[in-house]
Amino acid sequence: MTSRTFGILSPFVGGDYYGAIIEGVNAAAVAGGDRVMAVQTLDPGSHSADRSGLPAFARPVAQGLLSGLVVLPGAVPESYAVEARRAGLPVVFVAQEAVESGASAVLADNRSGVRAAVAHLIEHGHERIAFAGYLAHFDLRERHEGYREGLLAHGITPRADLLFDTGDNHESGGAAVADTLIRSGMPATAIVLGTDRNAIGLIDRMTAAGYDLPRELAVVGFDDIADASYLRPALSSVRQPLDRVG
Repeated sequence: MTSRTFGILSPFVGGDYYGAIIEGVNAAAVAGGDRVMAVQTLDPGSHSADRSGLPAFARPVAQGLLSGLVVLPGAVPESYAVEARRAGLPVVFVAQEAVESGASAVLADNRSGVRAAVAHLIEHGHERIAFAGYLAHFDLRERHEGYREGLLAHGITPRADLLFDTGDNHESGGAAVADTLIRSGMPATAIVLGTDRNAIGLIDRMTAAGYDLPRELAVVGFDDIADASYLRPALSSVRQPLDRVG
C-alpha cells in the first residue's frame, strides 16, 4: 500500500494547543501507515496567533503531492480551502466552521462542558458568575453560549456587565480581566474563562493583588493544560481532548 502525506496548516506548529492537535493528527496518520507535513503559516518570530491576525498565506503548499489538508484555527482564510478543494484536495477544518468552503469540520463539544462548569458553580452557591474569553474565535463563542445556557437552565439571567472579552487566549488577556474586576469592585463571585491560559493570567494577577482565591473568586478554566496542574490553588478546568480532535 502506498504511503500518503497529509498537510497541516497551523499558525504555529508547537505549544499546548496547536502542538497537541498536530500530535493527534500525526498519531492517526502513522497508525494508518501515512505521514504528515505541518506548515507554520505565521511569519517566524510572530508573538501570538491572536495578536498577529489571520496570516496572508496564499501559497499552494505541495498540493500535487498531498492526499488531504487539515486546517487549524487562524491558519489561513477560508478562501484558501475553497481554492484547495477546487484543485481536488480534500480539506478538514479543526475547531472552526467551514460553511463557505463546504469542507468538513471537527468541532469539540464546547457548550456541554461549560454548562456543567456553570452548574457546578451554582451548586456551590454562586449566582454572580462572570464569563471571559476571546470571542473572535468560534470555540470561544460556543463556550460563551454554553455559559449562557447553563445560567438560564437554573433561572439566572446572564448579565452584560459580567461578560468580558479577553482580547487573546493567553495569560495577558486574563490579567486584563482581573484588573477590570478589581477596578469594578469585584462584581462576580465566580468566573468561567475561555482558556486555561486566560485563567492562569487572572489568578496570577489577583493573587499578586492580595485576593484570596477561591474564597473571594472561584475560577474555572477550559482545556486542562499541563501548566494548570501546577497552580496553587489548583485550577478547576474543563478538559478538551485535543489528541482525539486531531
